[in-house]
Amino acid sequence: MVLNIQDKKNIIYKLKTILMNAISAVIVDFSGITVNQITEIRKLGREYGVQIHIVRNTLMRNVINDTSFECLKDLFIGPNLIAFSNKNPNAPARLLTFFAKKNTNLKIKAAAFEGKIIPVSQIENLVNMPNYEESVMFLISTIKEISICKLLRTLIAVHNNKKQV
Repeated sequence: MVLNIQDKKNIIYKLKTILMNAISAVIVDFSGITVNQITEIRKLGREYGVQIHIVRNTLMRNVINDTSFECLKDLFIGPNLIAFSNKNPNAPARLLTFFAKKNTNLKIKAAAFEGKIIPVSQIENLVNMPNYEESVMFLISTIKEISICKLLRTLIAVHNNKKQV
């Protein structure tokens, strides 16, 4: 598809605004992936709150200039799919890792989080990082557990005091 200069400027502006609000990004090589599989990835992305784009490498290099994802600049070689998240830092990594396990043709190149590149060998750490909801649930369960333990210790102390009297 031939893009004129105005179309390219519009794409750069649109993606730049998305990137300014994004927390994390993941780049994958999608060679060998069918259109139906890409459609499935995009559908899952909408469910997880992940924005997925396939953009020409030269345009993407221009888009990521002066953003926290500039560290990914050298990885835009070959057919690339890039996924961003505005809310959950590990959502793109979780989504694409899950899909890569089902489809061996999808190869994760790297991820970026807080302006630093995360190599493929460490992406599993990002995937296993709890998201906001999981962290809140863990905190609530810990508070409940502490409250129950305090109640039990109090009841045992009261019971022991009654035995002594």
